[in-house]
Order: sequence, then C-alpha cells, then structure tokens
Amino acid sequence: MTPKVYRPLLLVLAGLTAGAALLKAVSLAAPLPERQVPTALNLPGYRVVPLGTSPGRRGRNLSHGPIRRFQLQPTGAPALRLLLVPVRGRTSADVQLAKFPAVVPELALSQRQLSGEALAFGRGPADPPGAITRLQTCVTPGGSSGVTEQTLIRQLNLERGAELLPSPLITKVKRLIGLIPNSRWECLAVQLQSPTPSEPQQLEHVWKLVGSALARS
Repeated sequence: MTPKVYRPLLLVLAGLTAGAALLKAVSLAAPLPERQVPTALNLPGYRVVPLGTSPGRRGRNLSHGPIRRFQLQPTGAPALRLLLVPVRGRTSADVQLAKFPAVVPELALSQRQLSGEALAFGRGPADPPGAITRLQTCVTPGGSSGVTEQTLIRQLNLERGAELLPSPLITKVKRLIGLIPNSRWECLAVQLQSPTPSEPQQLEHVWKLVGSALARS
C-alpha cells in the first residue's frame, strides 16, 4: 500500500480506538440515580422555601442527580437548611455517606457521631469544634435510612430480594437482559443544617418531619 492509502486507514483505526476507550469509560461509570427529588415539601409548622437546584453529574464511582436545597423556617426560631441529593454508586462499596463528599462537597461532616445505624451527627468544616450543627442520613428506594455501607447494602439487598417475590423468573430475566438494573446501589442523601449549635434531638425531630414528607412525595 502507498502512504496515501495508509493514512486514512490509520485515522479510522485511531477513531475506533478512541471510541472504544470512551465507551469503556462510560460503561464503567456509575449510572445516574433513578430517584427524583421533589421540588416542594410540606412540613407541619415550617415554611419551606426552595433555594435552588444544581445539576446532576455522572462520575467514575459515584453519580448524583439534581441537588435541591430548601430553607425550613419555623415560627420564632432560626431557619434550617435542607439538602437533598440522590446518589448512586458503581459498586456496593461506594454506597456510604462518608464517600459522598467526593462528589457533593456540601456533605462533608467533621467529628461525625453515629446514632444507631440510621443517623449521623456532626459539624461542617467551618463550624466551631465540638458543635453539632448537622444531621445526615441516606434513604433507600424502599424508604429505610442508613449511614454506613454495611447498613445500606443490607437494606438494599433485602429490597432487591423483595422485588423477586411477585415473579421471580420474569424479574431475573429482565435483570439478565438489562431491562431493569441488576443492582441498584442508590439512596437519597439528606442533610439538615442548623445555623447555630443544636441538640441532636432537635435535629432528629425535624428529620422525622422531613422523612414523612419524602415518603408522601
């Protein structure tokens, strides 16, 4: 072959190689979450004001959907901030709140204290040492809350098994051919933030209201 013939062939091969590399990178990335965050919430005793939305982003190990922020204004007390963001991991090991700040820096939590398996308390990086200003949790598609990988994956596996019960064979076939996800490593990250140091019980009370509102949405 002459050099003029080689040149187009090399360009085609280079394009195919680049396309294959891009396809591999995309296929290995974490899928976008399926959960949609509500645009409005109704909390008894609070005026809920939307503060804006940031777009979702797909990443190598973690992807997140649109981030929604709200102000929760009670009567005669300082307003709280609420952050809601659906997060999905590429593998089960990625689904834990401690890893989420890598894609959502607002979820960074210092001096974290766990309350059972469902809640974490702590402070933001700029808050005074020892202060409790934030509550965090993550809600599975089935409505259970968790913080650590062990808790969330246990619950997600239980929910995945429950999906098989109505029609095990059909569900397995749909998973096999890709009509439904084989493993949905996903939860809705929730953060309540107080402008001043708060008692965990106060933040937990508000979280119960938020959790009920999310269940209704």
